[in-house]
Amino acid sequence: MTNVFTCKGAVLYASFSDVRDGEVSDAPLLQAESRVLSSLILQGGGQLIEANPQRIYALYLRCDAAAKAAIALRKEILRLREHDPNYSRLSVRLLLTHGEVQLENDRIHAGWITQLPRLMAHVPELAIAALGNYLAQERPQTPLQKLSGADDVWLLSAYDKIEADQQTRHASRLQQADNTVFTHITFSAGGRQYRVRESDCPVSLSRDAASGIVLTGDTASRMHGHIGFDHGKFYYADQSRNGSYVLTASGEELFVNNERITLYGKGAISPGAPLTRQTGIVVRFDCTATHLSMDDARTHNGDTQRLR
Repeated sequence: MTNVFTCKGAVLYASFSDVRDGEVSDAPLLQAESRVLSSLILQGGGQLIEANPQRIYALYLRCDAAAKAAIALRKEILRLREHDPNYSRLSVRLLLTHGEVQLENDRIHAGWITQLPRLMAHVPELAIAALGNYLAQERPQTPLQKLSGADDVWLLSAYDKIEADQQTRHASRLQQADNTVFTHITFSAGGRQYRVRESDCPVSLSRDAASGIVLTGDTASRMHGHIGFDHGKFYYADQSRNGSYVLTASGEELFVNNERITLYGKGAISPGAPLTRQTGIVVRFDCTATHLSMDDARTHNGDTQRLR
């Protein structure tokens, strides 16, 4: 016997990511941790739509219950980061929305839920965001920030302490590099390697076969961005409609849209989509600062191969 029930409710979507040894993990969570997070959903009165090591969907009849569950999930991720070295770079993005769903024999059907991963791409790591249909039901007391590049995605909360620590950590690394010289940066993309020096810049990243670094994939723009050199450091400047996701030396994946970011250490540039969802070319980079003494300056003979 088929039992069909239609209701309106809040949907919580959590997307997990982890970086280990410079690579994005295909399974950010082990089954044990996934079960713990699923139990938090059930304890908060939610009904699981889907739960696996990459993501969780859950349905709540009350918007405030969905928000509390989002906070509880983020808290558990932060606990894992702090207490388990294997999860030091584990992260989560959380998105709240509201709409009509149909339950058929306890299975949930709602076609609009499949659109959430595309919107999640605009949500910062360790942040909780919401769509306008959720905010129409549950208006927060705190000011809202509209997320760049998304029509109707609003930031509800971000983990300020971690964001501040990341900014300090990134800045301190670059400050320590002030006594060094960035002689070149190396890129690999589509099976090719590129070695770029200051005099080669700017180097374009685009789908044009004549560009410096050629991109492929539906999320790459005709002219997506370029590599530049300024004040002794290499940077990537996004010039695209979809933005870029940059995996930094600290292991964090940052979204940049018509902005520029300094490149340091080993990382990756993913045009228009997070690394875990990229179907085209990912551009990996290696930018190592080198301290040059007077002896080094005399003996350096420019053996770095220029970009061709």
